[in-house]
Amino acid sequence: MIFKIRNTAVLVLLAVLMNACQKSESSLEEKGIVSLKVSAATEEFDNLSSNNNGLNRAAVKSNAKQDYLYLEDIPFNDDYVIEALLTTAAINSDSQNRTLTKASSGNKAAIVQTPIQRVVKFRLVVYDKDGNYMEDKFYTINSSGAVNLEDGGEFTLTSGQYYFVAYSNNTNTLAAVNLKGTKINTAFPVDAKEDFMLFNSGLVNLSSTNNNLNIIFKHKLSSFTIVLDASYTNGYKFTAVGNSSIASTRSAATANFQTGIISASGSSNTVPLLFPQLNEAIVTSTPVIVNNNINNGRLSIGAITIGPLRKDVASIVENLAISPGKNYTLVLNFKPNVRLDENLDVAINNSIYPAVKINNKIWMRYNLGANTALNPDVAAKGLVGNYYQWGASIDVGDADMVGANSSRNWRSTNPIATAWGNLKTGNDPCPTGWKVPTKEDWDDLIANTTALSSDNIGNSWRTNNTANGSAFSNAKVLRSKRDYNVKLTFPVAGYFDGSSKALTDRSLRGVYWTASIVNNPANTSIRTIFTDADNGASTGFGTGNRNFALNVRCIRQ
Repeated sequence: MIFKIRNTAVLVLLAVLMNACQKSESSLEEKGIVSLKVSAATEEFDNLSSNNNGLNRAAVKSNAKQDYLYLEDIPFNDDYVIEALLTTAAINSDSQNRTLTKASSGNKAAIVQTPIQRVVKFRLVVYDKDGNYMEDKFYTINSSGAVNLEDGGEFTLTSGQYYFVAYSNNTNTLAAVNLKGTKINTAFPVDAKEDFMLFNSGLVNLSSTNNNLNIIFKHKLSSFTIVLDASYTNGYKFTAVGNSSIASTRSAATANFQTGIISASGSSNTVPLLFPQLNEAIVTSTPVIVNNNINNGRLSIGAITIGPLRKDVASIVENLAISPGKNYTLVLNFKPNVRLDENLDVAINNSIYPAVKINNKIWMRYNLGANTALNPDVAAKGLVGNYYQWGASIDVGDADMVGANSSRNWRSTNPIATAWGNLKTGNDPCPTGWKVPTKEDWDDLIANTTALSSDNIGNSWRTNNTANGSAFSNAKVLRSKRDYNVKLTFPVAGYFDGSSKALTDRSLRGVYWTASIVNNPANTSIRTIFTDADNGASTGFGTGNRNFALNVRCIRQ
């Protein structure tokens, strides 16, 4: 679905003339000469609430989000949607509980006034009471906020009524324009790619000798900043954002200094968006200037990669209401449709154990027979658990067993093909309510997780068929593609051979049973193998392997 906009951060213009008279200058005052000194330069943001005009559709989806000026959900893939929020208010930094900071309880948030403390050049123009041009001067605001005159002395005027107009492109440069012979309502050409700011004092009466003019600039074009937020994935980061843009902006504009109205003209174009810093969960575009006044604006975000998530088709936000003088922030939250993946606590035999839900299937976090008092994500001997022959309900080995397995429970004949199955059987060793996962269960888990070598536990994966601590330092991590914090850790504990009963590949490979079989070759069941490689997780089978002893990880029925 797509949205529509309206919320803005605005720079407002006010002027305060402060009159100060000194006795020593009485002679100048008697002659009617007054001077004007620019003593301050400030900008104001007027954060408008959702009750202002400018929306094509309803401003909110629910009362819980009534502060948002605009909301809509856009499909991202089968599992995720993009929640789009448009505002001009300050955004709470807690992205998972994102709210807008309201400056007051009324319909209109309070004006936030901020001194300009960056290098900005502006031009101050004087018009007489009839709106005729008189003179102008250039000023620079430095990084500490001080205002310095660049050309000649301060204004010296006779007492009377004047208009004072200041304008800037919010940069440290400003082109000279010949204003002689113009009036205050003469159309003034504006660079539509710059952040044009304007101030008009209104008609001011100068009577005392010394006058201080405090300038408050108002931004007259729109500014857009796009925030892409993947915080709901709990750790995945944006690694790529394709060609992105906002449409449309007009190529030219003029300003009426008297009314403050900006008139857009020229061709309609798109404005490219750049995201200069990726590899973060929250990435922000460089602000762009938009010169238009429309209700059908359009945001296009190109191909996006968030960890293992990728969308090659552009994500579109349509019907944006773009109004002059607004400072928009459009937040795109990438959120799961339904919480398919999460960490859980489950009750097993009247005790509570950690589990995970991945693609809506719940897996134990421990191998069957492991020490559940240990941290399941820190490789240790106690996490290996027991080894089971396929179709058996009783284990034949554990982490302390090495060499030829001499367990009394070892079975020499092959079980029937239905000893384990799609549904829990009487021979299934998992607790009540749980079962040995099928090949389909394992394939689904592998498809919905990453198995990256960078997530491996242990640096040296090689055979160590002992019961020493170093033999248990390796593990494979399968991490949810939807939620970085949801993961399963599988000890790499090898297996016992079905013929020799010898321990094999401990510390090199992890091998886990599925409940599934193949009909040919005979006496063959499917297992899952973990290796140290990227994507090192797969299901397969070895001929006549049902008497092999492997680890078991249970899944809830």
